[in-house]
Amino acid sequence: MINTRALLLATLIGTILQVGMVVAGHSNKSIAGLFAVGGMGFSLIAGLAYAMWARGGTTPSLVLGGLAAGALCALIGISVSYMLGDVPVSLLALGTLSSAVTGAIGGLIGKFLFRASGVAVLVVLTGVWTRADAQTTNAAAMDTSAVVSEGIVEAPVRVVWEAWATSDGLRSWLAPHADIDLRPGGLMRTNYSANGSIGDSLTIENRILSLDPGRMLSIQVSRSPKGFPFANAIQHMWTVIYFEPLSEDRTRLRVVGLGFRSDSESQLMRAFFDRGNATTLTQLQRRFSPTRK
Repeated sequence: MINTRALLLATLIGTILQVGMVVAGHSNKSIAGLFAVGGMGFSLIAGLAYAMWARGGTTPSLVLGGLAAGALCALIGISVSYMLGDVPVSLLALGTLSSAVTGAIGGLIGKFLFRASGVAVLVVLTGVWTRADAQTTNAAAMDTSAVVSEGIVEAPVRVVWEAWATSDGLRSWLAPHADIDLRPGGLMRTNYSANGSIGDSLTIENRILSLDPGRMLSIQVSRSPKGFPFANAIQHMWTVIYFEPLSEDRTRLRVVGLGFRSDSESQLMRAFFDRGNATTLTQLQRRFSPTRK
């Protein structure tokens, strides 16, 4: 027999924790990435809470009550998340079912845990789980440092600069369609589609932020191509390219991507540019490789 009062109180505690996580995750993608683990953990706590307030009940009744408390609070939390547009409707059933299982486990554990000072134990467990969840979230904040790609190009610095800073130079190695208006505020436009053209939906526009001819060029995307998956995160990012002469025929090129943030979109974009900038540098090195001369 389920203890109604214990079920209501346990469901209330679980719902407060679930909804708090969901609301925070709506604006913080790092927290949103922990919905599954956090949700099941809070349903476990709801199951423990039920066992605490229903002390003296039989093992089957505590398991059943924990299951009900874990499922109810999860269903409410997932419903709120669905209404906010953060999860698909299919998660209502799957998430509720998995949380019901952890709630039942909580009820079973509580059978043996809450034989004395139940409230104190529950408070400690809730604090430990919440703190662990927060620490995991902070760890998930990931890496906001610059993405740096560096290498040697077998060409004079003047030639390498022209490869970046002139329309003909860009078309010789970077993209089949490209032009550049080399001045602060000017645009560098590229289109990687052989069948495309400058100005179509696949054109990438970078605005020139600053330049020191032959030494440094900084740019920022002012228009991303159609379908680019990081349209929001790219607004905060910019790139600085450094040119350093090593000898008459060798140049060190350093490409630095900056402005990455801790949200999941920016973190995915950081990984994208980590690979992309390295590939770009390799393309330029191949352009001036001695084997091509």
